[in-house]
Amino acid sequence: MRRLLAALILLLLPATAAADGPSFDCAKAGSKVEKTICGDWILAGYDLDLAALYGALRAELDDKGKEALKSDQRAWLKGERNACEGSKATTDLTAEEARIFCLRAAYEGRLVVLAEQLEAALDGAAPGEGWSGDYGYDDGSSAGDLRVLRLPDGFAFQILTVSGPTAHLCDIAGVEMEEGPDLLFWRDPDAGQCSITFARDDAGIAVTSTACQDMCGARGSFDATYTRR
Repeated sequence: MRRLLAALILLLLPATAAADGPSFDCAKAGSKVEKTICGDWILAGYDLDLAALYGALRAELDDKGKEALKSDQRAWLKGERNACEGSKATTDLTAEEARIFCLRAAYEGRLVVLAEQLEAALDGAAPGEGWSGDYGYDDGSSAGDLRVLRLPDGFAFQILTVSGPTAHLCDIAGVEMEEGPDLLFWRDPDAGQCSITFARDDAGIAVTSTACQDMCGARGSFDATYTRR
């Protein structure tokens, strides 16, 4: 079940799903990595989200913190993102597909790290103790992945679950949730559509929803308690 989710989670939308491309000029893209990012709309969205998080976090730091962030970002670019250029073909993937998988994983990990740091700067939550992070559950019959990110102007989430022996899917993402004791999301509150509550407890994040069934297969569900990974 976990292997299936690991593959399917790559289908989730970036937090802002940018249609305008990444944070850099694709006309000047020179490396295989940059060209791959420009050619994959999910990676392009991830790159734009990452740039927004980086800029927002940098604005909250003092000069020493800015230098540390810059150094850390350079290390990530060299050691993780750009290392994907050497991705090799496998029996299941072409070299380009392997590079896409590598880059998506690199960006997803970095997005969480920067979101945790931004949450610490804005909300005083230490990394690993706030909302931001990757969570999951697996009860042997159903399993799911949840990602929560602190953005400059609110929160974003992504959920993907696979339920039961017939593998009914739920795939949902949202941005700009309302923060209080819990996180709240509405697709369209005026129309009474899809409300989701995210409540933290000792076990992780308990997710409960109302009127969200159209995002799932006939027997799919994403209401569960997700523990931090």
